Amino acid sequence: PPDGQPPPAPSDIGLENDDKAAKKKASAEPCLSSCFAVQQPLEVLEQLLAAVKRLVADLYQRSKEFELMEARGLVDADTEFNPRYNTNDNESIHITLERWRKLESNLCSKGAFDISKIPDIYDMVKYDLVHNFHLQLDSIEAVYRLANQLADDVVPSEYGIMPLQKLRIGSCITHKLLRKIMCDFNAVREETLQESQSKKMSKGRHPRSSDQSLPQSPTIDEDGEMDERRAKLNYKFETGVKSNHRHVRTRLYFTSESHIHGLLNVLRFSHLNGSTNIMSVEGRRKLECTQELDYLSHIVFRIFEITGRDVEDPGRFRVEVLFSEGAHGDPIKFHEEMITLEEPNPLDNPHVIPTVPMVPLTHTDRDVSMQMVLDILGRAYVNDKTNDLASDDELWSMLGQQRPLRS
Repeated sequence: PPDGQPPPAPSDIGLENDDKAAKKKASAEPCLSSCFAVQQPLEVLEQLLAAVKRLVADLYQRSKEFELMEARGLVDADTEFNPRYNTNDNESIHITLERWRKLESNLCSKGAFDISKIPDIYDMVKYDLVHNFHLQLDSIEAVYRLANQLADDVVPSEYGIMPLQKLRIGSCITHKLLRKIMCDFNAVREETLQESQSKKMSKGRHPRSSDQSLPQSPTIDEDGEMDERRAKLNYKFETGVKSNHRHVRTRLYFTSESHIHGLLNVLRFSHLNGSTNIMSVEGRRKLECTQELDYLSHIVFRIFEITGRDVEDPGRFRVEVLFSEGAHGDPIKFHEEMITLEEPNPLDNPHVIPTVPMVPLTHTDRDVSMQMVLDILGRAYVNDKTNDLASDDELWSMLGQQRPLRS
């Protein structure tokens, strides 16, 4: 930018418009979450290094106090748990000290800073604030504040700065996850349509009218895979469930923060790849304001079947995408609030910060069909061998079916 001005904020140009010029402009604009908030990063890095050194000194002083108590027979290092000198899971203060000494040496070596260690420092300091707050280290808050500032710039930039970069990098990171989600989407659709056809052939007989339709324990095949056709909701726990005869179709994917960043970028910038934009204005703003994906961050794809529509109708299945950044919050404020409560005692607290409620990312004023989502995931799918975006023919050939029409 001219005259040292900050990069321009992103606009909604190209998000709803399929015009090529608008898409090209949108792909060249930096994302709001990637504009650097730290104006003097070198000064902040030096402040962070100094704060880490103070933290190491505090931990060293605590370790000496512990050794003195041990020498006087006031505590047995092997058997006695002392919350003042031991950390979460009974990790000794000496191990905690070594953790931070290693981070200190890795952050700056021979006068050169390694900014790839900033996420490690931020994760470590937040872990100690959540689980080892009882150590009451005076210098730990400064480490947290400085690391948080730098991490807000460094972490999102690891997945690209420009929208098109974020889309391409996200596609490369998540290609195997995208394939798994697509296959599960199609499996759910095919199984549900088979059920609908079976019901018509049986002349509307209720599936619960036969003892064979009662929930049974799923069988395991020779490859160790569960026979999902028999995995039904246990009727003993079906209180309040209207469709208690339906099969359980939940899929849980436990993955890393990088895959969640990548998948969110694939959904967010799908319009740059020729797909229909399914993100609502509120959903885009939510992601633009999200700097950090914390513990238990999650994305949920909810699939709904509109049984009144024809089986060939592309709108028979609609999808909602919801998102939560997990246990996001200031651990210092969290513990300060806990201390003000008479019960429970902070030392007896299970060390859990509540997760942020999920918010919808997709349009709520109109349906987002399953085919729209499959088209987005399919266009972003990356071939393992070439690392190029997969063609339509290759993708839908892999799925064993024709490419669905755009809705």
